[in-house]
Amino acid sequence: MRTGAASALVGGLLLTGCSDLPGDLYADPVDLTRAQAVWSDPWVAPNDLAVPEAAYGSNGQVDRTAGVRRTTYAGVDATAATGQEVAAAEQHDWTLVGATCADDEVTAVLTRGGTDPDAAAVAEVGARADDGLVDVVVTAEVPHHVDEDWPGLGPAVAAEDTCLGGGSDHPAPDLPGGEPRGDADDDVDAPSWSDDGPTADDEARSSALDADPWFASLGTPVPDPDTPDGDRRRHAPAATGTLTPGPRQPSAALAAVVGSMTGWLPTYAACSRSTGGVVTLRLDAEDGQSAGPVVARLEAVPGDAGAVSWTVTLPVVGGPDQSWVDQVDPLPDPTCLASATAPRQPVVEGTPVGLIGALQPLQE
Repeated sequence: MRTGAASALVGGLLLTGCSDLPGDLYADPVDLTRAQAVWSDPWVAPNDLAVPEAAYGSNGQVDRTAGVRRTTYAGVDATAATGQEVAAAEQHDWTLVGATCADDEVTAVLTRGGTDPDAAAVAEVGARADDGLVDVVVTAEVPHHVDEDWPGLGPAVAAEDTCLGGGSDHPAPDLPGGEPRGDADDDVDAPSWSDDGPTADDEARSSALDADPWFASLGTPVPDPDTPDGDRRRHAPAATGTLTPGPRQPSAALAAVVGSMTGWLPTYAACSRSTGGVVTLRLDAEDGQSAGPVVARLEAVPGDAGAVSWTVTLPVVGGPDQSWVDQVDPLPDPTCLASATAPRQPVVEGTPVGLIGALQPLQE
């Protein structure tokens, strides 16, 4: 099963721009709106947020990736891990349209929103067994704004009728390729980043983060903003690390870290005995004032002696307004943080928040 245009066209290709691409293939506000529906989806809950955009190094093609999540499963095989993913997806309005199983590798494809380009999305779940664990990658795509239509990817199929439930393979059609499903506007010039540096809002966000006691205790500052000019991709300022709040179960380790983050508001928590857990948080706006979003993502995996990985991200300098993050309601008393062990059945609560990790300049 092919995973759309993203890996086929841009993997390992240019970090520099390709300004001879049609300007209309670069993302615009329509792409932002469509992608946000994936960013805030409780099942997808992506680690990496993206926007449908021009495919660098291509002959006028597009990359429709809106989000990617990577999750490690323990104590189950690839088929069972994929089955858990499909069950969780179906609880959030996704529909299974195909699944293929091999000994150590399973693929499932799900859709949402039908064929309306403003509502449609497709996600591929790839699970691979490796050294006693199962690595799962969920890749979600949405139509690019140039796409005039969106194909139906097959009728719904019940998981129990596929190899996920002991039946036969039920392959789904290939995902749409990189060719736009419409004509780009020839009168649109390729956009370009402003050569201005960080704004006052960018500085205010950095200052608010630096002043936060929990973040300051980590001793890992966010690097200086990435601000190349032209049409090259910019990356969000971000810092990552791992905390070890003692040998304990993943849920208890997450609860310990969240309990120390007095300046942060959880918005989302998901956990299971086979995956550990994940929590997203946003930096609280002091006195109701905010210069824009700052987000954190915590993840704990089973069998890692209570280790919790963390990532703190600020917006791309010169990028689009992402204030939707600050409008997401806090999640009071998450079930995933209420006991030392994860619930027997997978739990998903609240709305995930995140920020775009890498971005081309946008059309105005």
